[in-house]
Amino acid sequence: MRRYIFPAFGLILALVSITTPLLAQQTAVYKQPVSDFRNATDLLAKEKYGAAMPIFERLAKATPEADKGMRSSSAFYTALCATRLFHDDARSRMLKFTEDFPESSHLNEANFELAKLQYNAKNYADAIIAFNHVDVYELSADDMAEFNFKLGYCYLKTDNLDKAKGCFSEVKNKENKYTIPATYYFAHIAYRQKNYETALKEFEKLKTDETFKSIVPYYIVQIYSYQGKYEELPAVAIPLLSNDKSKRSSELSRLVGDAYYRTGKYAEAIPYLEKYADPQKGNIPKVDAYELAFCYYKTARYEQAIKYFQTATMGQDSLAQSAFYHLADCFVRTNQKTFASNAFLSAYKINADKTISEDALFNYAKLSIELSYSPYNEAIKSLQKYLADYPASLRADEAYGYLTDLFLVTNNYKDAQISMEKIKNRNRDMSQAYQKISYYRGVELFNEKDMDGALEMLKKAAKENVDKSLTASALYWIAEVYYRQGKFDAAEAQYNKFLTSPGAIGLPLFITANYNLGYCYFKEKDYTKANLAFRKFIGDKKADVKLVGDANLRLGDGSFMHKEYSDAIDYYQHAVSLNAADADYALFQIAMSYGVSGDPAKKIATLQKLIKDYKRSPYQDDALYEMGVTYLVMNNEKAALLNFQQITRDYPKSIYVKRSILKTGLIYFNQNNNELALTTLQKVVSDYPGSPESKEALASIRSIYVEMNAVDDYVKYTRDVPFADVSQSEKDSLTYIAAENLYMNGNCDKATSAFNNYISKYKDGAFAINANFYRAECEYKAGHNDQALSGYNYVLQQPRSRFSESAALKAARISYAQFDYKMAVEHYIRLEEIAESPANTAEALIGEMRCNYKLESYGMSLQAAQKLLQTENQPSDIVAEAHLTAAKSALALKNNELAKREFEETVKASQSDAGAEAKYNLASLEYENGDYTLAEKSLFTLSKNYASSDYWVAKGFILLSDVYMKKGNTFQAKQTLQSIIDNYEGADLKTLARTKLAAINQSEPKPADNAQSGTE
Repeated sequence: MRRYIFPAFGLILALVSITTPLLAQQTAVYKQPVSDFRNATDLLAKEKYGAAMPIFERLAKATPEADKGMRSSSAFYTALCATRLFHDDARSRMLKFTEDFPESSHLNEANFELAKLQYNAKNYADAIIAFNHVDVYELSADDMAEFNFKLGYCYLKTDNLDKAKGCFSEVKNKENKYTIPATYYFAHIAYRQKNYETALKEFEKLKTDETFKSIVPYYIVQIYSYQGKYEELPAVAIPLLSNDKSKRSSELSRLVGDAYYRTGKYAEAIPYLEKYADPQKGNIPKVDAYELAFCYYKTARYEQAIKYFQTATMGQDSLAQSAFYHLADCFVRTNQKTFASNAFLSAYKINADKTISEDALFNYAKLSIELSYSPYNEAIKSLQKYLADYPASLRADEAYGYLTDLFLVTNNYKDAQISMEKIKNRNRDMSQAYQKISYYRGVELFNEKDMDGALEMLKKAAKENVDKSLTASALYWIAEVYYRQGKFDAAEAQYNKFLTSPGAIGLPLFITANYNLGYCYFKEKDYTKANLAFRKFIGDKKADVKLVGDANLRLGDGSFMHKEYSDAIDYYQHAVSLNAADADYALFQIAMSYGVSGDPAKKIATLQKLIKDYKRSPYQDDALYEMGVTYLVMNNEKAALLNFQQITRDYPKSIYVKRSILKTGLIYFNQNNNELALTTLQKVVSDYPGSPESKEALASIRSIYVEMNAVDDYVKYTRDVPFADVSQSEKDSLTYIAAENLYMNGNCDKATSAFNNYISKYKDGAFAINANFYRAECEYKAGHNDQALSGYNYVLQQPRSRFSESAALKAARISYAQFDYKMAVEHYIRLEEIAESPANTAEALIGEMRCNYKLESYGMSLQAAQKLLQTENQPSDIVAEAHLTAAKSALALKNNELAKREFEETVKASQSDAGAEAKYNLASLEYENGDYTLAEKSLFTLSKNYASSDYWVAKGFILLSDVYMKKGNTFQAKQTLQSIIDNYEGADLKTLARTKLAAINQSEPKPADNAQSGTE
């Protein structure tokens, strides 16, 4: 519907005075009825209808029927007076007259009056029927003008414009009292029928008419607008605005503003367009919003332009595309380049104007490069599509250049690598970019522990071989992958290939390559080559001091294995001086080297230093035991006894406890303290049945009883010791050894059956722990986790043995894999208590941390994470996980300050999913604290630095939409949610984005969609 800025027809019609011609006089009659008739007609002529009507009414009744002329005339004039007096029965009187006197000479007059009565009653359809019963040839010129005007008006009101126009045309060009209104209605109909030139010509005639001069200029303004006469329009419209306080002023303002806009007078247009927009509170048709925005844009008022360009972006037409394009430029000029990037992309996607689409795409690509920001690689995809659609374009080379740059700056190496695979004919620059992206993707997968994926990418990078230093780096990481996979031969070959490749010498990796190569040889027990590689490494002055310390440890180990104890001591001591992570281990090995070199005093002194300086060392019990053994060698039983007793007292779960008790018993035996010796040795037999220590203790018990001449007592004692029966013990031993041999030869299937046989025969046999453990190992290897877990649990229920640590580790892993976190955490706690290997201690803490978090025991999870972080030499991914778990646990415990610190540490430690999750949570905390600007900044960092973490980037974008809503930027909130809907593949977050977008769309006011405004 078009908008009217004109008054109603009734108002115009009311301005037209309507008169009726006097009735013809009757011939004078000198009789009394004739005299009355003459008096009545005189009164009628003088328009004294009230006085005339009773006379006519009496004459109509009293006149004899023979005098039909006077009788019919009197009846007609009675009805006519009723009509002029607006009596309610006027129409019925006139109708009765036509029925009673169908042959009367007044019949045509009566029909005309009836038509006018319907007209006055606004029964326009009925009036048309009545007018059509009038014989126009009997009408006077004045009556004919009235007839055509009123019939035309009836046609106009019943929307029969063509007939109305014809009627008004009959009136407007002749001088009569209907000429002016007929001209107006004729012009109005021409306007409605879009015959603007005709309408303008007729309206021009009325410009000075007192009745119409106030309304005609509004028509002329509208016609100028439709005819594109924008230069002439303001001169007519502006004077109207100065006096117009009605609703029409808003529309007039729009027309003036539109005229100035179309003639490039943007500054002049703004006040008028603002006046039009202001009452509407911004909710204006998008065409008008665009015009106001464009005027602001052309006058460098970019912030104001942004608001209205956003309104104009509704839809998918050329106007929306142009609005997006100029909106993007406004964002660029106000240094909101991320928003500009989104707007350029939207302009490109509409594609109504090919030129704008192409330019928008290139601008989007440029901004993506500048911002290093393309979480979904839309610029890459768009440029690739452009190159596919327009391979012969003059900008193809430029597109390839941008594409190369985009590949290099994006952190989303996964999608970038996939995209580049689709380019069949790569030039050198593109090949170099492909090599870099393959390399970085490989390293990324390596950090994510996807070794097979990393190997594939790194091999592609090495094969491309455009950048020699990058090729060398790829070879290095290929070697690292093989090492992590336990393929030490392959790793050795790759490290050596790296060391001799062009471009390797200048790389920082070159220094550590010999260190890693040394470990390959060390793992294969080739200590000669290992020592050679480690010596090359420590000979480089730029080598990392921590790695140098560790390399000295391995050099010491290699020399120790070669029985080069003096060299071993030197390397170990150098490691201690460098404060190596395992300095306590180095001291212990120095002590052992002194021991095997025949210098027990130095061994004792070194062990004492270890005990004193490293009170939390896992080698404390080892040191105490070795000191005790050494004191025995030195015949210092008193000192030895103190060491063995300290182990039993202070380290009750140590593997050395049973040995220490055995040694204590033997010392008592040597001191002829037989009673105390028997009590001590019998404790070994009862607490550690079937162990080598228990068998040695039993032999000593036998010797004591024999020496005491108490053989019967010995026999009586051994009745309760199953393995003391020699014949039974031999059978036990033979059955076990047969099973063990199968296991040691790698025949697990037969070994499992043999161990089952042994366990069924000798449930509490001397080798029950061994048999249950080895059988569990076979079951674990075969993937029979439930059976394996049963065997490991048996081992853990027995006194600590050499199998306990491994059993706890495997039991924990199985329980965790079966999602039995409650049982797993118990096994991990047991592992932490008994672990002698630092690696197993770390795994125990990792397990405790993970299980407790999954069990929602956040305090225990936090404690385990903090203990884990205090251990040294943990891989970066484990450090990141520990910080992240600590942060999430603290968050669950509502300790936001600690959570924030730990999330920040996670970000420092990780460039993968852990870092992305931490950055998201930091942004979430900032959002909850109402710091929306900082949250926005954090979320941009998330999308830029962790682009390959699709889930967290998408989740971050959803939070970013919330930030925009809080900042009142509904447009960007919707754009952000739409980017998730268009690009993210996960159904969960895509559904959430759709829900949020629908809620925003439902809540915001809808601008008018019509692209045309004005009056019809």
